[in-house]
Amino acid sequence: MLGLSSMTGANLTLRALACLASGDVDAAHEDLRMAAGTHMYLEGTAYCLEGLAAVALAEGDPLRAATALGAAEGLRERTGIQMWPVLRMALQQTMEALDAGGPEVAEARY
Repeated sequence: MLGLSSMTGANLTLRALACLASGDVDAAHEDLRMAAGTHMYLEGTAYCLEGLAAVALAEGDPLRAATALGAAEGLRERTGIQMWPVLRMALQQTMEALDAGGPEVAEARY
């Protein structure tokens, strides 16, 4: 490693999102677990949390998904970091599913 752990975490997160897009939830979960153990910049942390939300939803845990997505949204709100449009499209289904999740899920998210 070149001493760029923030880049390692970001790349693991992006690879996890690619795994999710191809339906490999287990590989995505493992990549995100490893990414969470690195020192990431704030934008990378938000993407990692959003990826974890998608994994949790795919694993049937909407409360954990809502908590992770809410943390990412809060981080973005406080820092002003915007989500890349292409990643917003990739995560749109997760966000819509959580929006329709009812009051318990909404409370966990907000």
